[in-house]
Amino acid sequence: MRLLRITADGLPLFSGKADLTFYARERVSENDRFRLQKLFSNVWANPVSLLIGINASGKTSVLKLILLALGILRHEHINCLETRDILGSCGQVRINTWFYGEASREICRLETCIEPQEEISGKVRYIIREEKLWIKPASQAGSGKKLPDFDGVPPADVRDSGQAFLADDVSIMIAWNRKTGECIQTASVIGTSDTDLSHFPSDVPQDSAAFLDPSIEYLRQEVEGCGRCIRLKFHGRNEIILNNPSELGSFLSSGTIRGMILFSMAHRILSTGGCMAVDDLERSLNAEVAKTLVRLFEDGRINRKGGTLIFSAHSPEMLDEFDRRD
Repeated sequence: MRLLRITADGLPLFSGKADLTFYARERVSENDRFRLQKLFSNVWANPVSLLIGINASGKTSVLKLILLALGILRHEHINCLETRDILGSCGQVRINTWFYGEASREICRLETCIEPQEEISGKVRYIIREEKLWIKPASQAGSGKKLPDFDGVPPADVRDSGQAFLADDVSIMIAWNRKTGECIQTASVIGTSDTDLSHFPSDVPQDSAAFLDPSIEYLRQEVEGCGRCIRLKFHGRNEIILNNPSELGSFLSSGTIRGMILFSMAHRILSTGGCMAVDDLERSLNAEVAKTLVRLFEDGRINRKGGTLIFSAHSPEMLDEFDRRD
């Protein structure tokens, strides 16, 4: 499954309609094809998308919207998604998500209308009030402006309030995912500090550890009794055994730790395909390290499963990695 486009109306943090596109809308030259990924016909996907701007310009909010839409596609409970706060508590939010089913070779559009409900406790929870799914063969999709057009195509599935088996905050995508066997994989680091080790991987690729800190001989986690321990060894020094990832901050820099988290996530997405979202990519990282992560997704020899990286940044220097405006 490949994400193509997201639009959203009614989000309190956006003054108007949010509209995000993840496929190439401009002409694709022969040189461009080395960095883009062909989906079908003459439709190409961008493996890397950058959100750039000053502080408080809305970059994190856009990433939250993307992750919310992905969570809906993955038929996750909206009320369990960390990014649900982007919905606010004012009124109805309408999210349209276009995606490409690689197994079925179909272009799909999912429209999800979400409303807040205040519980007796005063807490706000969200329910899906309406939902429709449109499907058309990729061979009839066209390209450019015609690709997201579903005029004249009847819905293939409509949410029915009588579907007792379906939770009120879970998308009808559950049926499509089970039918096709597709479910987009995701990984994200949004709004966490450099010292937050909740994302620290259970297995750090050795080449990644050595790239980030050449003095590391190995770093691995092992099961011991009822818990886990981390074995860290620097060249020419004795092995260090840690019982908690939080102790790593005493031996490794914040940039090295964050790099290990990001490169391990990237390794998983590059291996399976899917979408990786990172807020403020270059924070605590050397600029060349951040660019290396971007290049992994742009290199078709490495990114064979169609993994996508979407990230935000402050530095205009990151724009040097992009040749296209779309």
